[in-house]
Amino acid sequence: MPTAPYDSLTTVMNAARVRLNDDITTLQPVGGKLIENTQPFSQQAVNTAWRRLQAFLANHGFAALKAEVTFTAVPATGSTDPITESYISWSTYFDGANPQVAPVLPQTLIVPIDLWERQNGTSALLTEMDRIVNGIPKIPKLPWNRMWEWRGDAIYMPGATNSTDIVLRYASYLADFVDNSPAASTPWYGQVVPIERSLDAFALYICDEIDRARNENYQGMYVPMAEAAAGIILDMDTLGTKQIYKAAEYSKMADKYTPNTGPNTQPVKRGA
Repeated sequence: MPTAPYDSLTTVMNAARVRLNDDITTLQPVGGKLIENTQPFSQQAVNTAWRRLQAFLANHGFAALKAEVTFTAVPATGSTDPITESYISWSTYFDGANPQVAPVLPQTLIVPIDLWERQNGTSALLTEMDRIVNGIPKIPKLPWNRMWEWRGDAIYMPGATNSTDIVLRYASYLADFVDNSPAASTPWYGQVVPIERSLDAFALYICDEIDRARNENYQGMYVPMAEAAAGIILDMDTLGTKQIYKAAEYSKMADKYTPNTGPNTQPVKRGA
């Protein structure tokens, strides 16, 4: 059966060893080998680097680090008092009066991006909910929430008088590299890296973690290289934004796939 074209974590670690001049057969720095598979500090350095790579990619809207979940039959509010609010956290759903066991946030959630809702028990189209940033208005309850706010690691809503279905789109992290059990057939360093063509950036972030730990004159020399390599991953992401045209110029294009050319139609590069 065909498998995804992912690099193994061992391959990434070997790339980091080469760049650090860590000859695993001869180089013995103080405290042991730099990135030996069976050492706890190696696993910690790799997982810290893995999180840093994902943080950089997620912060730039990397499509592979976005996910969706549907909450069906979210209970109606337990209070009609406008001052009360409902919320969804990682451990509970609070209906405005009582905590309930579901729904709860996905364990991989970093931050919510968009929410849609409809009344439960219907096949109606979902309506996008408005994100509020300065506090949810204290208004009478209605059959739907209409708005949400992210604060205190929870999604707050006014609370609907009817049960609702809610779709949550969110930025997510991938799991750390850990052994599933003491007798795991695939140890943590034998697993695959589930981001395609990420070897270069991942290895450089590992190099930075090791350099940071062993170099008292640490200057972060690997960071700009790691971020540049991560930028290449973003450029390969077909769902990511490579170039942004001004709306006035975009409207002049024959179609969205045929950009105009000329001195006045230069795209704005990322970060501009």
